Amino acid sequence: MTIKELNEISSRLIETGKEKENVVIPIKQNSVAITPCVDIKGIICGFDWDKGKAFITPEKPLALASDISDVAINKLIRVINHQEICKCPKCNIYIDKLDHYCRNCGQKFN
Repeated sequence: MTIKELNEISSRLIETGKEKENVVIPIKQNSVAITPCVDIKGIICGFDWDKGKAFITPEKPLALASDISDVAINKLIRVINHQEICKCPKCNIYIDKLDHYCRNCGQKFN
């Protein structure tokens, strides 16, 4: 997308009365509920080797959220809700009931 294209889209939104809409960056696509997103802090122009680019600066880092897989998120939710955790019989740390071995001591589970 070029600055000109961004400007054209922005102009159309303003013309349709949407000038007060928040501009955000989605951090997870196809969410079942509300789309997780982060606000935009600003836009800066690149220089030197980044000349010719405009950078949208998010309010918070995006890498933290985008690097987490759905499997990891679901596992974290289960752990937080104490739905599928137990303790390793050998080293006594908390583990996921679905794990086949302890990540701390290597104890194998049935």
